[in-house]
Amino acid sequence: MGCSESLSLSEVERLIKVLRLGFVKILGESNLNILEIFLRRFFKRDIYHVFLEEPKRFYEELIKIYGDGADFLLRALFTVLVREDLLKPLDIDEIMRLMKMDDKDFIKKLLDKLE
Repeated sequence: MGCSESLSLSEVERLIKVLRLGFVKILGESNLNILEIFLRRFFKRDIYHVFLEEPKRFYEELIKIYGDGADFLLRALFTVLVREDLLKPLDIDEIMRLMKMDDKDFIKKLLDKLE
């Protein structure tokens, strides 16, 4: 099921913008562009939709690139988004667990936390 099938496109697009902004704050624009190009070639589609629709797959690819640093990167992402008031406070351990399990509540939990 795609993001737009059960959720409004504007919510999903807003969340994608928030996620990208968080990645820019952590990696910088140039490094993020390289990561986006690499992952887009692998996924053959928009990486942020993969992040939201297939979070485990996205996580597994980050592990291939960053190793144990993938967890740190994602924890930093969620921390920055909360600190910058782009997401309401959230349980990072729970979000990470949902992501790794490919739980369909992952995107709903993130959307609930949008400021």
